[in-house]
Amino acid sequence: MTPTTYRFGRFHLQPQTRQLLVDGQPARLGARAFDLLLALVERRERMVPRGELFQLVWPGRVVEDQNLKVQVVALRKLLGEAIIQTVPGRGYRFAAEVDDGGTTTIAPPPAPTLPPSAAAPTNLGAALGTLFGREGDLAALHGLLAGERLVTLCGAGGIGKTRLARRVARERFDHHPDGVWLVELAPLADGALVAATTARALGFAPTAERSSAEGLARSLAAFRLLIVLDNCEHLIDAAAALAEALLAHAPQVKLLATSQVALHLPGEQVYRLGALALPAPGDGADSAAVDLFVSRVRAADARFALTSAHHDAVVDICRHLDGLPLALELAAARVPTLGVQGVRERLGERLRLLTGGARGAPSRQQTLRDALQWSHALLGPDEQAVLRRLGVFAGSFGLGAAQQVCADAQIDAWAVLDHLAALVDKSLVLTEPGEPPRYRLLESTRALALEELQRCGELGLCRKAHAHATAGLMHQAYETQPKMAGLAWIAQWLCETDNLREAMAWSLGAQGDMRVAAELFSSAGAFWHLSGWIGEGVAHYRALQPRIDPAWPAELRARIALAVARLSAFYGIDPGEGARAAREAVGLLRESGNPQRLYTALYFLIPLAERVSSFDEIEPALAEMRALERPDWPPALRLQGRWAQARQLPRQGRSLEYRDAFVREVQLCSAMGDDRSAWLAAHSVALAELQLGRPNDAVQVLAGVAAQIRSRGMQRQFVYQIAMLATARIVAGDAQAAGADLHEAVALLRGEGALWWLGDSLGRVAARRGDFDAAARLQGWAMARTAERGDRRGPVMQAESERLAAELAPRLDAERLRTLQAEGALLDDAAVAALALGAAPMEPPSRRVP
Repeated sequence: MTPTTYRFGRFHLQPQTRQLLVDGQPARLGARAFDLLLALVERRERMVPRGELFQLVWPGRVVEDQNLKVQVVALRKLLGEAIIQTVPGRGYRFAAEVDDGGTTTIAPPPAPTLPPSAAAPTNLGAALGTLFGREGDLAALHGLLAGERLVTLCGAGGIGKTRLARRVARERFDHHPDGVWLVELAPLADGALVAATTARALGFAPTAERSSAEGLARSLAAFRLLIVLDNCEHLIDAAAALAEALLAHAPQVKLLATSQVALHLPGEQVYRLGALALPAPGDGADSAAVDLFVSRVRAADARFALTSAHHDAVVDICRHLDGLPLALELAAARVPTLGVQGVRERLGERLRLLTGGARGAPSRQQTLRDALQWSHALLGPDEQAVLRRLGVFAGSFGLGAAQQVCADAQIDAWAVLDHLAALVDKSLVLTEPGEPPRYRLLESTRALALEELQRCGELGLCRKAHAHATAGLMHQAYETQPKMAGLAWIAQWLCETDNLREAMAWSLGAQGDMRVAAELFSSAGAFWHLSGWIGEGVAHYRALQPRIDPAWPAELRARIALAVARLSAFYGIDPGEGARAAREAVGLLRESGNPQRLYTALYFLIPLAERVSSFDEIEPALAEMRALERPDWPPALRLQGRWAQARQLPRQGRSLEYRDAFVREVQLCSAMGDDRSAWLAAHSVALAELQLGRPNDAVQVLAGVAAQIRSRGMQRQFVYQIAMLATARIVAGDAQAAGADLHEAVALLRGEGALWWLGDSLGRVAARRGDFDAAARLQGWAMARTAERGDRRGPVMQAESERLAAELAPRLDAERLRTLQAEGALLDDAAVAALALGAAPMEPPSRRVP
């Protein structure tokens, strides 16, 4: 039966009278807007596709998408931005908590500084262009993925595996509530990075636990995902180990792998992708291979049309290249210059030369290699030099780095630009969208380029040039970091991850250069911290540490020490070692006369000194920061001084001043556009409110922050803000309102391997629903995890622990309590989650993004 009223916050939606009441008064709402709102509320448990909304709101009529957008804008203006969330390219979802009978609560909308725009749970990027001749393959893969957990799409290089996998993944959004995620393995040279790279692709900050296949798999146990592992063949053992772990420990995760060889795992379903269909002898040119070839020629020359004059030549080219998509694209790129007949003749000569005339149809893989070598042979000498030198780049690269690596005495930087543009025109280099644009070689092209570098004796020289170019980029990043907001800074530099890895690997290797390795490491401390690759930064430091030369310049040694202190401050390195590094950085920077870097070194020294109980260092460090600071310094830098000072207030019993200080910081950071710092400052405000006994105020602060985080799809990077909101609701005594936040926090913290963070709050949830045995077990689990970590509870969790103990004492005798606590100490995270949530489903339908 349809409820007479849906209630959410200040609003009452009355279907029978077709009214929306706001604080008891009728709102002005058009008929279409009312129908749209009612449709979304009635289907609030899921995302509603645009097509379905068109049928519900405009039945039997053809309307444009703009009509729907206008109504959504009108509803958001009335209800608040956060209540109707956009799922880009798909539809809309009603995000408020609704009561169709009693009372309800709704989280406050996000702060006005950041209007939300919901992020789709994927990293697939923009939809790709037309797929030629793959309709049957697409349907077959959908069928396999519907019933199987591991499907491997096998085929030769250049046959179109990646494009097909991305298309089928994009079409399966509705089957995987926690998202569809692409993991690109092609840039990796080290199988040890596969698990951490996968974690990063899913948006998790890589940790030591998630750097192993089993650790990552266990952290994904609660998520319903499709993961596309792309280009597995060169890291087949590591890819297979990850797939095997996910199959064993993440029961709701499905995998689609692309590879030239199978993973050879139990339960694997291998789908072998063939080449594009070719015209049968005597038939016309109607085939997928011909369609692709003609499409690519037209992309380069819009005047081109397939006519009887060159029909046979096009068919012949497609047959020569076995219908291999990449080879067809390479050949098509030459038509504007050579003409169809010219391509046919030169390609035929090249294939005969390469194959010695001794075989009929070449293998698919050999065909691609032949096509690449043919295309390479048509380049001028300088173009060939630029192409082979680009082979040292991993992943994408920018123009400046390409010029630095490729230029020599005969080819200046401007010539490199011209040759790079020519290589793009010939489909040997790909461009990536963005400003400024970036470039990339396909792995098959890169393999040929590296072979040519080796043959020409330039490999070592170009790897050195690449490492120097990357070190220069990282130094630019190091210099700009104090001047920029954290999210904007990492967004600018994250594209250099693969090149940083490649440069570090060469520099630390047998033929490398320790000085370059030191330059790279010392400049990348903030990069590893803000990108989440803290464990990787630590690993590089351990490789560099025994080879640090005391004769290196003091400025370089100071940067190394500062990078170590930063990694330690974020729990990558032991705090004792981190404190020693911070002291070293402070000493060296005092001598070098770099006040801004000295200021930052003191900022990291203070929390590290506190963690090792060296309290006598704190006030002198604060005083030195105050003396150094100048009003014309970048705002993002001066923030460090204010935060370092304010964080001492709770230890002095001045929680109210602590709260007021970080309220100001939220306002300042929001005004600067530094969203990351604003969210962290708001977390501190909420912590102070809880310590002051004002949990409802903490909820109000955190609800807006959580809405902004969710609108960016950044729940995993800011999981502790989501978890703090759930905790604040529990402390406020509103366990019902805490439900959705708690479900989300539990899933995310399990992904982080940090479910312990919620501690006794989970026990209090069980106690609130009257399950005191479960509450006692959860108390025992929280006590055991605290002891394991050698830690002590913070003030908020200590208060929660005391409240839980007070609730259990009158209801369980001492012996029963000890027995239940002992049982709880043995629980794993999955059992704890089920116990805390009352075996409820592990996700609220709208919140979770892994």
